[in-house]
Amino acid sequence: MKRKPALIAAFLTTLVIAVAMVLVGANAIFNPNSVPVSASPTSVSANDPSGGVVAVSANTTGSQVQQLQDLLAQYQAREQQYQQREQQYQQQLNDATTQIKQYENLLQQLQSIGVIRIGPNGQISVPRRFGD
Repeated sequence: MKRKPALIAAFLTTLVIAVAMVLVGANAIFNPNSVPVSASPTSVSANDPSGGVVAVSANTTGSQVQQLQDLLAQYQAREQQYQQREQQYQQQLNDATTQIKQYENLLQQLQSIGVIRIGPNGQISVPRRFGD
């Protein structure tokens, strides 16, 4: 007895889905606003030197291509500026590190001959009398 309502429900569900599929297919076939496949724009992708992908469609005009090339040139110039700035900062960091090491050596030498005392907390003191 329970099989009959289940079969009817399955049949109705299948019928509703089939009708919806037919309606969507008919709409696609008879839609006047659709674009034929042969007239659809094709797109081309190319890797640019910076590692990105540039997509250009067949409908792209020469001025748009020129704008994209100009934009790419701007990005490449900006990347070179960033790399130069990074090299400058790295050189400044290396110089500062070298200078800190020189100061540390100087402090160690002054401490070893007794001119200064460096406490465990890093505080530097000068003895009242040389040799104290």
